[in-house]
Amino acid sequence: MKNDSKYNLNNGPAIFVEGLHKKFGSIDALAGVSFEVARGEIFGVLGPDGAGKTTLMRILAGLMDYGDGSVRVAGFDLKTEQPGLSDLIAYMPQRFGLYEDLTVMENILFYSDLYDMSRGAALDARIEELLEFCRMAPFKNRLAGKLSGGMKQKLGLTCALVHTPQLLLLDEPTNGVDPVSRREFWKILNEMRKSGLTIFVSTTYLDEAERCNRIAFINHGRIGSISTPQQLKKSSQNLLWRLEVSDKFRAVEVFKNVEEIISALVMGPAIHIFTKKDCAKDAVEKIVRNALAPLGIQLYSIGECEANLEDIFIERMT
Repeated sequence: MKNDSKYNLNNGPAIFVEGLHKKFGSIDALAGVSFEVARGEIFGVLGPDGAGKTTLMRILAGLMDYGDGSVRVAGFDLKTEQPGLSDLIAYMPQRFGLYEDLTVMENILFYSDLYDMSRGAALDARIEELLEFCRMAPFKNRLAGKLSGGMKQKLGLTCALVHTPQLLLLDEPTNGVDPVSRREFWKILNEMRKSGLTIFVSTTYLDEAERCNRIAFINHGRIGSISTPQQLKKSSQNLLWRLEVSDKFRAVEVFKNVEEIISALVMGPAIHIFTKKDCAKDAVEKIVRNALAPLGIQLYSIGECEANLEDIFIERMT
């Protein structure tokens, strides 16, 4: 079974999902989700809290049933062929189950036992390789409870990888981790991808989505767009304008009720708004001034600008 499933993964997509539905009572947690993940890519799912990311991740890990749709992971149809899946995948949930009263090494050995790996020279070499790779070798005798948040995530990653999976599922792996540790974690992920590992990761961070080969926007259980970050940033069918005003937060609330403005978002010291492509600058400026004037909000500047990933996400999810 294990050899057959490796053959399937090596000759098709790592993940294939078509028309996936999942309900919790009357709530559609996932509503007709479809996508494929190619072998050897980092595929990101970007969405706000409650969008359906964790539900999707748990289904892909074989931990949750689903309704209609087809789901194949590592060559297995999850409705009928789950046995053997754990040999090929690793799943790291948001709250990975580390034992804080065990050392780094003891945690890794515990997970190797869960994967039924034989103790000996081969396992020792694998653990040392992972410790060096994840920059954890100097801390192998430290209690897990004494590690920083970023180091705990790297220990969780080491435990997840000890059995040499071909597909890694990561559910918001850097949530609550400091920016420096997040960059270090993603550097490790990119190095692992070069070795052929397929990585499926959910995130709420735009900068992390930029690091993926492809990303899918998800909200309210529906996927809006799938492409590379670079292509998504160029994919808008609308015009983006950058405004500077005297009260940006009140202005954004006003713009939500302006028919010609598709979406509005505070972006640093400015506001980004989308309008239709046939809107000329003079017309947009008139619309903006007319909307702000009754509240006494001043328009300081307006100009067309290029969209970033956050702009596109807001546009698609509006």
